[in-house]
Amino acid sequence: MFAVTNEEETDLFQFSLVTGGREQGVSTATWADIDFDLHEFLIQDRRDLDWSSKDREEGGIPIPDDFIERIQARRLRNPESRLIFPNTLGKPEGHFLRQLQNLAKREGLNCGGCVNRKGESCAGNAVCSNWGLHRFRKTFATFHHDNGVPVRTIQRWLRRSSEGGTRRRTGKVVAAELAQPTGDLDDQSLSPSLSALCSLLSSPPSPSVPRSL
Repeated sequence: MFAVTNEEETDLFQFSLVTGGREQGVSTATWADIDFDLHEFLIQDRRDLDWSSKDREEGGIPIPDDFIERIQARRLRNPESRLIFPNTLGKPEGHFLRQLQNLAKREGLNCGGCVNRKGESCAGNAVCSNWGLHRFRKTFATFHHDNGVPVRTIQRWLRRSSEGGTRRRTGKVVAAELAQPTGDLDDQSLSPSLSALCSLLSSPPSPSVPRSL
């Protein structure tokens, strides 16, 4: 996918991938939410932007070293902006799904078999259900689970208050694992590889990926 994205699309969708964020969380993310020294994305309420974490829990998500370099370059290009991904008016952008589906159609990535509620087929329209923002979130959860990150840590990173949603994200969580304490974890040691995340994202999408986040 990232072989055909432009600079803006790469910044946006790689950010969604490495943080596992929902659309509103990404659209209201500010430069103050990134700790460039610890390489973390900070989960913290942004009440003036009408956003708070779903379970009200704050903390940090480790960001790959190579993505930190990319986001630092973006910061240099946008020194006056508070938001990382503002719209043309400097406000939170609210059309990331539309951008992703337009990208998929533009680059011939649609599956060709989807039909939405309006009867529009993705064979000729930007409506392919395989290209939803949930795909980044699903990939984030699956990657970390496959690499040994405790489920409750993934749950915290996804800002979920229930385990059921995390089970749906990973598709392979067992009850016994959820019952185990996480212990003292150094999130920095769990920092993923951006290339590995991108590689997993490029795998054929699973038809069981949930639509709702």
